[in-house]
Amino acid sequence: MQGIPEEVKARIIGVWWIYVNHANVRHVHAVKEELRAVVEAKDRQEAAALLDRIIFNTEDASDVAMVYSGARR
Repeated sequence: MQGIPEEVKARIIGVWWIYVNHANVRHVHAVKEELRAVVEAKDRQEAAALLDRIIFNTEDASDVAMVYSGARR
């Protein structure tokens, strides 16, 4: 990481530590990436299939369920 200011390096290390040590952060990031695929789907049928898979895969994750229910309001 040559040429990167020390304060930026410290921030990168801090964010990486959070990502590595907190499964909820990793899970929410993974769901965000899956949602990106829904937005970029070629048609509504593909988007619906992707969304169904996301919902199925996250049903048991309480943190995602809370976010999902909040998004539906």
